[in-house]
Amino acid sequence: MKIVWISLSLVALATCAQAFKLGQFVSAFTSIFQRYEEPPYTVTEFNSEFQVRQYPKLKWVCTEVGDKEDDSSSFFRLFDYINGNNKEGVKIEMTVPVTTEYNLKTSAKTMCFYIGQRHQSDPPKPENKKVFIEKRPKLNIITRAVGGYFRSDSDWLDEAKKLRKLAKQNDQDFDKSPMYWAGYDAPFKLWFRRNEVWLLKK
Repeated sequence: MKIVWISLSLVALATCAQAFKLGQFVSAFTSIFQRYEEPPYTVTEFNSEFQVRQYPKLKWVCTEVGDKEDDSSSFFRLFDYINGNNKEGVKIEMTVPVTTEYNLKTSAKTMCFYIGQRHQSDPPKPENKKVFIEKRPKLNIITRAVGGYFRSDSDWLDEAKKLRKLAKQNDQDFDKSPMYWAGYDAPFKLWFRRNEVWLLKK
């Protein structure tokens, strides 16, 4: 068992080393053991199947995911922004979740990072024209946390289908589209992962 654990750890480390420069890799590795800032919310309803949350008006930094573009390209545009590629050259701490707004009708996706409280009132202006600041309105969402790896759009859509069924069974009224996909963990985190689909409650 110890050998298996070590082997899995080495695979995870090798994958990370390819994806990050050395300094970024060290920071990413230590992130396994730390908590990131999350947007504030209030739980307004709760049961054993899901919860209803209310998020206040908040600013997020966002980029559209191109039709022929993978999600990692969009992620690193946003990562460059918080790493100092902005008009002020300010570095911003990573936050969670990384959300992807998904339009069920067009399959259009917009990926966003939450801007933490330190920069929430006056976020740095992006340098990249594909990156923009979104003033997201107050949201009431239906969600639940699930573990494991969500590797494709179909994984998220399968979870959305399950969540919609649970919401309907509990007489919840919601919009089918858009929805949000919220990921809280780095790809090399192997255990206790957290993924959420957010349905917009009417």
